[in-house]
Amino acid sequence: MTQSLFIDTGAFYARYVARDAHHAGAVKTWREIATRGVACLTTNFVVAELITLLSYRINAKGGLQVAREIYGSHRLDVFSVTREIEISALEWLERFADQAFSMTDAVSFAVMTARKLETAFTFDHHFAIAGFRAYTTA
Repeated sequence: MTQSLFIDTGAFYARYVARDAHHAGAVKTWREIATRGVACLTTNFVVAELITLLSYRINAKGGLQVAREIYGSHRLDVFSVTREIEISALEWLERFADQAFSMTDAVSFAVMTARKLETAFTFDHHFAIAGFRAYTTA
């Protein structure tokens, strides 16, 4: 079985927001993922961050609609973050205290490490700094 691909907030955001600088690349990458049948994983932290961004920058209804689509997907597993993962995320923040990682970034790194994932669909350079690969076709 192929290893799952972690999906970051920016990959979702760029998919749904046409004016985003990464929109064309995101749409192309999402099509490739669907065509290849790649299993995808994200977290409830990423979904919460996405809903907040879409609600503030676009509108609340759009954010909720996207969240329902994500939670209803059969190809996307939304991992609910545990206390252990949050503690691991704090360790990521301590280890990279010189970087501007968000808690959502650190939780993503902790989940990727726990699930032995090496690659994320992201436009965020913090994943590379933390030692992960970015999956994009753009």
